Amino acid sequence: MWISVNLSYEETIVKNIPIKIINLPEGKGLRYPLPTSLTIKFRGMGWQLAGLYFFKNLEYTIDLNLQTESQIITNRNLAEHLKLPPTIFPLDIKPETLFIGLDKFHEKQVSIIPNITIKCPDGYGTVGRWHIEPESVTVMGAVSLVQQINHWSTVYRKYDNQRIPLDVELHLEEPTNYGLKISRNKVRLTVDIQPFAERTISGIPLTALSVPSNRDVIFSPPKIDIIVRGGIDQLRNLDSSLFMITFDYQTLLQDSIGIITPVPTAPEGIKIIQRIPEQVHFIIRKRL
Repeated sequence: MWISVNLSYEETIVKNIPIKIINLPEGKGLRYPLPTSLTIKFRGMGWQLAGLYFFKNLEYTIDLNLQTESQIITNRNLAEHLKLPPTIFPLDIKPETLFIGLDKFHEKQVSIIPNITIKCPDGYGTVGRWHIEPESVTVMGAVSLVQQINHWSTVYRKYDNQRIPLDVELHLEEPTNYGLKISRNKVRLTVDIQPFAERTISGIPLTALSVPSNRDVIFSPPKIDIIVRGGIDQLRNLDSSLFMITFDYQTLLQDSIGIITPVPTAPEGIKIIQRIPEQVHFIIRKRL
């Protein structure tokens, strides 16, 4: 009885109504960004408004067979696109105006960016590259829209206290623009996570590049040691040949002090935390 009494009063509700495009010409796409739904505030008797929640085919339909190449649709055109009982009245529609235009259909392959956060406890961390399968997705729609897109993101996910390798299926962000479609909706992401450790790598040589044939560059000391941090499995296979320390001759020539800081290059995922020594001396002399 309480429900019956309350549904007999005039009420207002707000509902999202999906937009449906029909009869899109072959080889064409929607030129202007078009939302996937309209937000409409309705007024009517409670029992009539309640019916809106059970009407599965309530859609704002735009028939492109009935449109010109470009057209503006406003709230005044609502009755042409949304069939409502005569006793239900729309009070407010957002957005108020839709711009309809056609453009050449286009496809573009873009890279996928994982939108995730991984937090590991102390002593653990990610190792190496994150692997996404597949690495790209095809974006389809009007050429004017597709050309502006350079990558596509996954839905945001957060992983806390991660101690073991991550192997998850991630959904891609759904297009918020009706005029865009993507070729797939999920990808697989794998991230190696290992306990971290430290190791000393000894005897990394220093090399000068582009040295003239009549000059020698002498470093003191000629080799340095480094302390690196990385995953246990990574550190097990490291040796000095995987690290390089090079200096450009012209850079050395401009240094009037004769002291320089070596900057080693390291394999991916390996962090250099200390150089021994931190600086080296050098001299440039004529070749004997």
